[in-house]
Amino acid sequence: MKAWPIQLLAPWILFFLPWSAAAFQRRWAMAACLFLAWAGGLACATWLWFGPGVALFVLTGVLAVLTTRF
Repeated sequence: MKAWPIQLLAPWILFFLPWSAAAFQRRWAMAACLFLAWAGGLACATWLWFGPGVALFVLTGVLAVLTTRF
């Protein structure tokens, strides 16, 4: 497989499923924390769409991108 499709898809996967990279690297504590923050942000966004839920959802994705090393 070529590297460019992975380079195009990886940031989107990390943004929408931030816990997936930590789970792939077998960093279970980090994956669990990111999953809980991601699920909490998604739950808050369901009830308060433009409030803290979206902010938590976006910040979790940004945190996952910044802390993931490949």
